[in-house]
This record gives sequence, structure tokens and C-alpha cells, in this order.
Amino acid sequence: MNKLYRSVVKYNPLGACRKFLRVMQRNMTWFPPAERLFRKLKERLERYQHRLEFEDFDARYGTDTTGVIPLKEMTISASGSVADGIYYEASSMKIFRQFMAALDIPFREFDFIDFGSGKGRVLFGAAEYGFRKIIGIEFAREIAEIAEKNVPLFNRNSDSPACFELHHMDASEFEIPDTPLVIFFYCPFQGKVLDRVLANINESISRHPRPVYLLFNGQNPKVIGQFTANGFKYREIRLKRDWRRFLHYRGLIFTSTES
Repeated sequence: MNKLYRSVVKYNPLGACRKFLRVMQRNMTWFPPAERLFRKLKERLERYQHRLEFEDFDARYGTDTTGVIPLKEMTISASGSVADGIYYEASSMKIFRQFMAALDIPFREFDFIDFGSGKGRVLFGAAEYGFRKIIGIEFAREIAEIAEKNVPLFNRNSDSPACFELHHMDASEFEIPDTPLVIFFYCPFQGKVLDRVLANINESISRHPRPVYLLFNGQNPKVIGQFTANGFKYREIRLKRDWRRFLHYRGLIFTSTES
């Protein structure tokens, strides 16, 4: 019973079910009919989760932001580091809005950046808050192209159209704007790429002191360690779960000393 509880806490109910089906599929390779059954059940569960995601966001705006896509299925920009990248999965808007609620700032005075912006869902979520400019950085060509198509669809169907600026490039090469910033990371990359991005942010703040907030949603201890080592103040927010997700991640807000 304790093991089941820990599994639900870590993976959420849908994630715990998928974990169980994966284990059963792996353990039933000796009996092909059972192995096929558990594989089909797992695939059906994943389709159900994707449908929930679609109905929650894309059905409203006519956009395409749903799905999970591994890096091996995408074309990475010439300078991009595949080794430090993470697969594509859109952020939960329920989780994203909790990050926004935890910020006590005048949004219209800030630019918003999403590193690893994918198909653009977080960018569209940021539009609800009236940021001065909304910037997306994505190194995978296929989903960057989808984001370009999503922008006019969102602006046409939304009550909060916005000024979007999309960049198909390696995150470490992006020049940080000299404006007050809110920067979102849905654990998009790690290792050397993250080190360079954080160094670029720190150098930018040193040249032009201003309020900068880094929002991190993820659970990789090494990645969190990279963030905590960069000298920012930080706090963890207690995120209410999105039960439509397979995993539940931590939420951390890092702030510059000027914030």
C-alpha cells in the first residue's frame, strides 16, 4: 500500500497507471498475448491523456501544442546540443498559472522568455498576463515551425492577443534582452547548455542591473543544482497537482538581487 501511495505521489494517478502497465508489459514478454494486451492498454491510456490535453487548450484556440516528441524524431539546429536536450512535452496551464500567481510584479513592465518554447503553449499562456513582449527559443525545427503556425491561430481566437517573437536557435546563443524579465524553464535542457544560458543571464544582469525572475518546473536534482549554484535567491512554491499529467514536478522561483 505504501509503495502504491508513493507511486501516485510521484507520478500522479495517470502516471502510476502507466507505470504499472509498463511493468506488466515488460514482465509478460514470455506470454505474448498478455504482453500485447498491456501494451495496448498503455497506448490507450496515453491517447486518453493526450485527448485531455487537447480539450484543455488546443480545442479552445485551434492550435497544435499537444503531444510528446523525442528529440530523435526532430531536426536540431546546427549548433544545438542534442546530448543536453530534453524531449518535447507542452507545459500544464494549471501549473503555469500557479507560477504567475506567485509573482507579485507589474507584468506589463516585463518581457517574458520561454527557453525550449516548443509549439508555444507557455507563450500563449503568458499572453493572458499582458507581458510587454513574449519571446520563445526553440532549437528543434519541426516544432518551431508548428509554433510559427500557432501564433496567428492563437491571436485570432484569443481575448488576449500578444506580440510574439520566436527564435529557432540554440538557447546558449540567444542574447538576453536588457529589460526586466520573467524567464520560464520547463526543464528544457541541462549540462553545458544550461550552464551557458545561466552565465549569459548573469552577465546580462551585471551589465544592466534589473529585476529578473527565473521560473523552473522540473525534478532533475542535477539541473536544480545548476540553478541553485548561480547565486540567485530562490524559493519553492507548493504546486497543486494537475491530475491530467503523468508526472508531478517541483516549482522553483529564482530572483536577481534587484528583484
